[in-house]
Amino acid sequence: MNIALNTGRDRDKLKVLDGLRGGAAMYVMVGHAIWLLATPAGPRADRPWWGWVQVGLAFLFRYGREAVMLFFVLSGVVIHLRLAQSRLRGAPQFDFKLYLRQRVTRIYPPLLASVLFTALVDAVGRTVNPAFYQGVAPQVGMSDMITQFDNSTRAFAGNLLFLQSWLVPIFGSNTPLWSLGLERFFYGLYPLAFVPIY
Repeated sequence: MNIALNTGRDRDKLKVLDGLRGGAAMYVMVGHAIWLLATPAGPRADRPWWGWVQVGLAFLFRYGREAVMLFFVLSGVVIHLRLAQSRLRGAPQFDFKLYLRQRVTRIYPPLLASVLFTALVDAVGRTVNPAFYQGVAPQVGMSDMITQFDNSTRAFAGNLLFLQSWLVPIFGSNTPLWSLGLERFFYGLYPLAFVPIY
């Protein structure tokens, strides 16, 4: 089966997959924002209109874990198709340096921006709403997690090395960073699976 992406139409299909991957990432981000910012909706009879909006949004964005898995699967497909295309064009060997450079240049800019933004938001948040960072959470069950927010230099550096949830805690209030620890694992294993076939 020829899976080379030689035509403009084939490259457009790859862009569609990239777009779906971005959509899955946005879905997860919005879901986390709703989870962190929403207040309890209250009983149905006394619920104001914004309570109904929160309930609707929480219902729409309840599949965050599934969206993360979709993101991982689409990432694997896109990465593999690009590498398979280079092999079909006659590339003699798997280029580890190129593979690593592509992963780093794709992930590091948004990761660094995300961690720096988290540091800023948490610094302002501790001043504006200190009760939130002391465990007074808008949602039941969040209090224990909030009191464990870690904005230390160790957590900052460890998250930039993709060691979150493995050797260091997730940095600050940016709970979606847990998924990058898994990405490091998958990106590291992929060449071990691809090189023998290559």
